[in-house]
Order: sequence, then structure tokens, then C-alpha cells
Amino acid sequence: MLGGTGARLLLHSIPLPDAEDLPYRLAGLRELTEECSLALVTDRQASQGAPVALPAAAAEALQRVGLDDGAAAYARWLSSTPWTPAIRHLLPWAHWLTPEGTPARYSTRFYLMAYPGPPPAVRFNPTEASGARWLAPAEALHEFAAGRMTLWPPQWTILHDLQQFPTLDGLVAHARTHPVLPILPHFTRDPATKQPLALLPGDEAYPHADYNEGGSGKGRSLQVRIIRPTEPVQHRLQLTRSPEGQLTNITLTRNIKVEPFRSDNREMQPAL
Repeated sequence: MLGGTGARLLLHSIPLPDAEDLPYRLAGLRELTEECSLALVTDRQASQGAPVALPAAAAEALQRVGLDDGAAAYARWLSSTPWTPAIRHLLPWAHWLTPEGTPARYSTRFYLMAYPGPPPAVRFNPTEASGARWLAPAEALHEFAAGRMTLWPPQWTILHDLQQFPTLDGLVAHARTHPVLPILPHFTRDPATKQPLALLPGDEAYPHADYNEGGSGKGRSLQVRIIRPTEPVQHRLQLTRSPEGQLTNITLTRNIKVEPFRSDNREMQPAL
């Protein structure tokens, strides 16, 4: 997450949306630059304009600055250019939290961006990533199923949901209005298969009362309500591991719906 001096420099140098997740947006764009030399920006004088990718030489220079000198230097470099991070074009999609009881815990947010034109070139940094390429969601899931790509439950679930949209316009329209339910998995064992089972918010066996009894996950004044069917309520991931421990298959069962509401009964406004 971008913090400290770097965050303050960027806060003073760019026109900002009213977003409580601003540090996540800035950190995501910075990590994208550092890991695969892709710097997504907008013109400082026209911040509502379409996002563009910095030319390769500029992106690699910004990548080196961020890696060598940190967030503050990254922010200073950008503040001296006509460009500003394309934070307004990031659409919130998912929010996953590391399960309780793990040695290190994280709160990770996932965003979409509709980029006009062909996918920009990427060049991964071997100290930050193991590779970088553009794939459709279905292609990435196929690579995982064939054992050629590692996906963890958050990545797999997001790709599974993305592939349900046949058009980019439909995906963007959904992302602008759908509520983001924070996902804190609770891992247990499937009694039948003895394989790992990830219980997710809304599942009848999910142990966290703040979701299951209250029926909502809270963030700012926005709340999301879980709508449950009359049949057994399931929101879970069934995981299959090989004898060597490798994750080889994931199956999602979900028969709940999530809808937005506000405690003051006002209709939710679309996401930024």
C-alpha cells in the first residue's frame, strides 16, 4: 500500500475521486508498474479522459524509480510529469481477506479497468513476478485445469465470475453497480472427500455471525445484504489437492445473491 510521504505527494498532485479505497487504488497501479512495467495514467489536465499506457521507456524509468527508491520517489517522478495515475478508471470488483490463524494476514482488493484499444505491452520484472501475459478469463482457467498455471481461490473465483460476461460493456456495467462483499474464507475439511473446503460469507455453515446473523458486510455507510434461498444455503469452494499437495481443482457452489442497501434507506450510488 502506498503510504507516508509518497501518498501525500500524490494526494497534492492529482484530482481525486471521493474514494475510501484510494490507497488501494494507488498501490495497485504502482505495483502494476513495478511488476510488469505497465504504467496506466491519464492526462493531468484532462483527468476524465481515457487511460493510456506510458511509452515503454518512460514506464521502465518509473519502474526503476519505484523499485530502487520507494513510493515517495515514485510519487515525485509522476508529479513532475503531465501524467497522473488512472485511479478514476479502476472499478472495484472483489475484496478478499486472509483467513484467520495464518502467520501473515492481508486485505486485498481487486479492480477492473476497461482499456481502450489493443492490450499494451508488458515486460515482467523477474524480481517481482514470474511472468506476465494477457489472457482471457477462460484461457487462464483452462491453463489452471491443465496444470500449467497456479491459481489460488481468490484468483480462481474472480476469473470464474469474469467469464460469465460475454461482452466488455456488460462486465463494466455490472462492475459499476454491483456491491463488493468482503470475503473472509473459513477453511475446514469436506467430511465426505476429506479435501479442503472454503466456507464463504452467506453459507449456512459459515461461522462468522456478523455475516450470517446480521446478513450484511459493512463498509463506510454502504452495506451489502445477502439474500438466501429456501433450499440449503451454500457459498463455498471445494478444493482438490494432489498427494503432493498441489491444488489441482476448484469448484464453486453459490446459491446466494448479494444486493446493496444503505442503513438510511437511500439507494446506493454507482461505484466510481
